[in-house]
Amino acid sequence: MNTVNLDIHSVDSEKIVVQGKSYKNFDEAVKAVLDFLKQRTGFNLWVFSRKVDSNLIVVESNDNSGLIKSGDTFPWADSICARMVAGEGPCFAPILSEVKAYSEIPLVKQMNIQAYVGVPIFLEQDQKLLGTLCGIDFENKSEIIGKEIPIIEIMASLLGAIFMQEQKIIEQSRAIESLRKEAETDQLTGLLNRRGWETRLSKEEARIKRYGTPVAAMIIDLNDLKKINDTEGHEAGDKLIIKAAECLKSNLRSTDIIARIGGDEFAVLVIEVEEREAKVVFERLLSKFNEQNINVAIGMAKHEPTRPLTETIKEADKAMYLMKSRNRQISP
Repeated sequence: MNTVNLDIHSVDSEKIVVQGKSYKNFDEAVKAVLDFLKQRTGFNLWVFSRKVDSNLIVVESNDNSGLIKSGDTFPWADSICARMVAGEGPCFAPILSEVKAYSEIPLVKQMNIQAYVGVPIFLEQDQKLLGTLCGIDFENKSEIIGKEIPIIEIMASLLGAIFMQEQKIIEQSRAIESLRKEAETDQLTGLLNRRGWETRLSKEEARIKRYGTPVAAMIIDLNDLKKINDTEGHEAGDKLIIKAAECLKSNLRSTDIIARIGGDEFAVLVIEVEEREAKVVFERLLSKFNEQNINVAIGMAKHEPTRPLTETIKEADKAMYLMKSRNRQISP
């Protein structure tokens, strides 16, 4: 296990130790690191952020003024971090007005930011950008602070590792929750029933708010179920329901949440998926249903972190009814 000593502070591959205290919990660790960096660098405001789609989501901030709060969302393109990651400006700008790529950003002018330091956080397994660890100040800073960048990079890497480790624990927790869902299971399909769906949504919403998890909701309606029940009997209708459920299970991941919430209606919450990826999932499901001759209407909505998850579900439901209406209009 590798350990790096930072005066009386240290870090290793499993934990961060600050002033003799060990932190394995992300919430505690990130707060300790932001306070440590504030004391060490003199930058007053530190932020651990996550990039999701075209947004920068503030996962944690040590700002007590309310200027930048945990949970705040900013356009990624309008952030200093975006330009730093793109290589358009340095990771340390002690006199920010001297860096045109930064000083011209509207948000910088609005907040009167005078100094910046930040580093990107990449996921080890695929080098995908997770987010950034950055500090800003409203006064110019000394060039000597640039010597602290290696320490900031170590802290960013370790916070990223702890963050992702907690995501793995959350995935394991989701798997355990799935094993405990007997009372919340639809007997015909083995999927969650409406009760189970609502229980899981409330738990996921708390995680989404805390970690900025990108998700998308889908509502699927079996267009022909009533007709099949009426003409071929309920046994044929049940076979169609089971066939549709199997199609969903075989084309979604185990971490995604699937439920039968009505006689002819399914709901899906796709976890850890950005907008482009959500559209790919949507198109794949449509294609797979068509291949199996299952006539469906699907509505999808990408969740925005600024609104309740129930609103996203309603938007997906409206989109489903819109597709259903269009299908009726073009039917012979």
